[in-house]
Amino acid sequence: MQLKKNKKKKKKILLFLVSQPLTQHLCKRIGVNTSYKNWQMLYWNFLPLLKKNVDKVYSDEKKLIQKGKNYIRINSFLDLYRECHKIPKDFYFVNFAGDFFLTSLLDRFLYFRGGTKLLIHPGKSCEYKKNRIKYFNIIRDLINLNKIYLIKKSIGHLIERIKIILNNFIQTRPKILFAGNYKTYLEFKKDFKNQQVFKINGHDFDNFINLKQKKTKEKNIVFIDQMLDNPFEFNMRKGLFARFSPSITENYWESMEKFFNLVIKKFPKNNFLVAAHHRRNKSKIPINKKFVFNKTTQLIRDAKLVLCHNSTAHKLAVLFRRPIIFVNMDLFKLKSYEVVEETNELSKELGTYTVKINKNGIQNKENIDLKKILKINKKKYEKFQSNFICFPNYKNYGLWKTILQQLDSRK
Repeated sequence: MQLKKNKKKKKKILLFLVSQPLTQHLCKRIGVNTSYKNWQMLYWNFLPLLKKNVDKVYSDEKKLIQKGKNYIRINSFLDLYRECHKIPKDFYFVNFAGDFFLTSLLDRFLYFRGGTKLLIHPGKSCEYKKNRIKYFNIIRDLINLNKIYLIKKSIGHLIERIKIILNNFIQTRPKILFAGNYKTYLEFKKDFKNQQVFKINGHDFDNFINLKQKKTKEKNIVFIDQMLDNPFEFNMRKGLFARFSPSITENYWESMEKFFNLVIKKFPKNNFLVAAHHRRNKSKIPINKKFVFNKTTQLIRDAKLVLCHNSTAHKLAVLFRRPIIFVNMDLFKLKSYEVVEETNELSKELGTYTVKINKNGIQNKENIDLKKILKINKKKYEKFQSNFICFPNYKNYGLWKTILQQLDSRK
């Protein structure tokens, strides 16, 4: 009996299916180094198996990629077979890998294997009204911009829709849900009436909690880099349906640099900095501006003005009450109409200024009013924060340890 009491407890498993290289940003975002009681968080990275060419690009960038003993590369089906055999009968899992047939089938297999699926959402942002997007307008604009791309995009859109439907059919429904903001919480309570839904901090609110007490400087003009010149998500899709063509990539940075130079003239006493995307190669900086890595939260905290498209980092600007200029471009119509609409919707919800850039340059640049730009709409910021960033009481619900505590309390 004494031997049984002293026997070491088996670790409880929370398994993540992912398809990304482990950058410093991702490491924090998905809690790779979280430690709590007898829990082990495992991560199966399917990027080498799903897209070897994309994986190779990031594998060669040693300074960019972090190491994690629980972040396991799945290089082959043999690797997958071996890892599956290590998993106990009762465990929890999360599917962050995206809409791929392989990971969808594995999702279903893990359910039959004894796994309980979780849905962990950092919190949805405000959404454009989809009925505003008319296919006639999309076709009209793409015919003018790039006829060949219109054909590719039409075929690609049809294929993607079919894939999403099939993947949703294959995957199992989550049993326990965690929502990172009030809007998401209400949606989960409505759509998953018989399931448990818990409140947690979104990633950006969690970062804000850790930095908000420190004194701010408000001295920099900061642009949030989304790496739109070579977007990872679109490289993960097969074919050329969702990628920028080389000419569009060049035009993007050329247009943005003109806008940056205009802003620098308007604010000559302030430093201009780019909060670099966490997957950007440090040796391949696209323009002659200072790119700062892995310090987005601090840069926004110390900013006088934030420039961005539809990056989720806009939430940090709202939390720190920083003025924002949203930048929209005709080029985005070749990437996704949703980006155009979401950027406009964010600007409307927050009452901020929007700059529009087309092939002729920056529209209405003579009308940029510095006094209006630097003044925020406090009521709209507070309403946005309550709905789309955290919860109305601004309570700190915690993140990864909170999730493990809730799982630990289940019988």
